[in-house]
Amino acid sequence: MIKTLMNRCACLIVLLGSLLVTGCATKFEKQAFNSEASASIKKITVPHWNDQDEYMAQVVNHPGLSFGLIGAGYCGC
Repeated sequence: MIKTLMNRCACLIVLLGSLLVTGCATKFEKQAFNSEASASIKKITVPHWNDQDEYMAQVVNHPGLSFGLIGAGYCGC
C-alpha cells in the first residue's frame, strides 16, 4: 500500500515538474505588419556582429563531482 502511494506521488511530482518546465513554452505566432501603428517609426537599427578569431569556452564538470566519492562513482570518472 505504501509503495503504491509512493509510486503515485513520484509520478505526480515528475508530471508536475515537467509541466513546470514546459508550461511556459509557446509557439511563436506570426503577426501582420500594422502600418498605422508604426507610422511614427522613422529609423530602425540592426546590430552588426564582427567575426571573432577566438571564442571563449567554459569547461563545466559533471554535477556528480560535487558529491564526493559517491558522485564521482556515479558519473564514471
